[in-house]
Amino acid sequence: MIEASTSSDITLTFKRNLEAHFRNLLAGKCDRMNQVQDYAQAQYLHPSYFSTVIKYKTGKSVNSWIAEKAIAESKAMLARSSELVQEIAFRLGFKDAAHFSRFFKKHTKLSPLSFRQSLQNL
Repeated sequence: MIEASTSSDITLTFKRNLEAHFRNLLAGKCDRMNQVQDYAQAQYLHPSYFSTVIKYKTGKSVNSWIAEKAIAESKAMLARSSELVQEIAFRLGFKDAAHFSRFFKKHTKLSPLSFRQSLQNL
């Protein structure tokens, strides 16, 4: 029973840390997206144990959580601002706009510009 509540705490803390990290990214307080090991280290856990707990408790991998949050923030920024795709990419911690565009297209089937244009056609 103790382990179950501990893994719930790990999951809740991860979700809080994920939200906080993206707030910091968008506020310019950090310049790169955290990886699995960063979230594990924040809770003094081994990355593989941390990943196993998150996958077991949520049904999704840590990388899936990170990617979904990055896509959600990307979509919001593309919809709400007139910032260039390159500026959005850098604010979210991507090293260059091309990498961001490939990442976005992989997860949404649209390029960032196509996504933004699709919103204007609504």
